[in-house]
This record gives sequence, structure tokens and C-alpha cells, in this order.
Amino acid sequence: MLMIAAYVFNTTVCPAVNIQGVSPDVLPFLVAYVALHEQYAGGMAFGVALGIICDSLKSRYLGFYSLVYMCLAAGGGWVSERYLRKNILTGVIMGVVFFLFMNLPRYMLVYNLGFQEDLNGLLEIPLSLVYSIPFSLLFYPFIKLISRILPPETAEG
Repeated sequence: MLMIAAYVFNTTVCPAVNIQGVSPDVLPFLVAYVALHEQYAGGMAFGVALGIICDSLKSRYLGFYSLVYMCLAAGGGWVSERYLRKNILTGVIMGVVFFLFMNLPRYMLVYNLGFQEDLNGLLEIPLSLVYSIPFSLLFYPFIKLISRILPPETAEG
């Protein structure tokens, strides 16, 4: 349910608050927050599900968001299980890394494949990142609450 609410927020509210033609993108931050609190398996499942929604509704490249969100969430969950403390600062830092990982390679890939996408969008990435952080913080308390309500994963084996 949170996933659908975040997607609707990202596609309706965020474009309405664009500044200088740039709007925030909260989905990479959402994946980072879930990966931080739900660890490897939960984060990866969330990343795949959110990626499928994004691929089916807005992607020109089928499977792009599913693959990238799954890999980011799996990596973030693995790192959070072993090395990170679960607080808002590490969630924001992980979200910034995910945001940059989502946006920079996309422009490089599109440019190298010969598609005529405007590379001026690279200049919009820092501005979009700055706008995305405050909006993404709206979802952090809900993710933290859900992770407290749901039982923790049990290790098998």
C-alpha cells in the first residue's frame, strides 16, 4: 500500500512542485529506506515490486526499473545488515547514493546507445536531488513504523 501511495505521490504531487522545470523523485529514497529497515530479502522484494509498477506505467525500457531497484535494494539491504545503523541519516545517505546511481548511468546509457536524449538533463540531477530529500522524508516515519510492526525475518539454516 505504501508503495502505491509513494508512486502516486511521485507522479502527481512531485510534478506539481517543479521548480525551474525540475521535480523531485522520491522513489530511490523510498527503496533505500525500505532496504535499510527490512534488510536484504524484504528490500529486494520491495525493489522488484516497485520496479514492476514503474516499468508498467512509465518506463520506455521494459525491466529497467525492476532490475535496478532490485539490485539497489539487495545491495543496500546487505550493507545495512552488516555495517550500518538504522537511522534517518544513513537512510538519507543511502537514498542519495541510490538517486545518483539511478540517474547518472541512465543518461550515459541513453547517450551511448545513440538515442537523442537531451544531455542537459545531467545538469538537472543535482537540483532534483536537493528537492527530493525533503519530500522523501515524509515517507521515512511510515517505513520505520511498518518495520517495527512487522515481525523480524528469521534466519534459516
